[in-house]
Amino acid sequence: MTLWRVAVVCVAVGLLVGSTVSTAAPPRTISVAPTKAAEVLEQLWGVQVPPQSCLANPDAPKCPAVSRIVITVPREESDDEEWTGFVPLEDAAGAAATSSGGSGVSMLASMRVSSSAYLATHGIGPGFACATIGHQPRNVIYQSSQGVNYTVHGKSENSCKFGVGVTYMEITSSLQRKRSDGTWQNMASDFSGANKLGGDIAADAAFDCNHNAAKTYRTAALAYTFKSEVGYTGDDYASRSLTCPDSG
Repeated sequence: MTLWRVAVVCVAVGLLVGSTVSTAAPPRTISVAPTKAAEVLEQLWGVQVPPQSCLANPDAPKCPAVSRIVITVPREESDDEEWTGFVPLEDAAGAAATSSGGSGVSMLASMRVSSSAYLATHGIGPGFACATIGHQPRNVIYQSSQGVNYTVHGKSENSCKFGVGVTYMEITSSLQRKRSDGTWQNMASDFSGANKLGGDIAADAAFDCNHNAAKTYRTAALAYTFKSEVGYTGDDYASRSLTCPDSG
């Protein structure tokens, strides 16, 4: 995570919970009211929450009644293929993980596990019920009635263990392209949500492209899972430099 991002996250969290937060050790999660979740996500990371998401409309008939939403603060952006755990299991004593000091800031650390280990064992990581991943953007070429089309895709996944209290899952995948000033422009997004007791759910954002010069694209994954009256979000990012069409 870059220094400016650490500072922005810490200032925003301090305002939300009414406490002073050191930029040297940012908190890993923040707890917010369901009606504030979409606003907080957009302020912290510029993540556009789609209107069909329960994060944007928690009172929609399809959405389970939620008491609070715990937002996992991402530690870093990467270009690897690793899963990020974001929904805590119960602790060894059988009690749910709680925030420290009553401030709404949980010190539960997020974890990353390699996708190869995940695919081999479906293990999400010790202490976590769910994990999310933003896969590296990729080139896709397809034929249409208008001819050959060149696209960039960004796939995201939310995966949860069975038998841990999960009843609803969502994933939003945003495909972004880096501007000359270093900021990210949203090019396309895709959403998927369903009542599920576990397993996998995926979304794949696609953007038609045509440029010979290499440009940096990023997949921004936003996962949401409902478990035992609480909603949890997890973010993951993966970037990659691509030409369109693929020159390699």
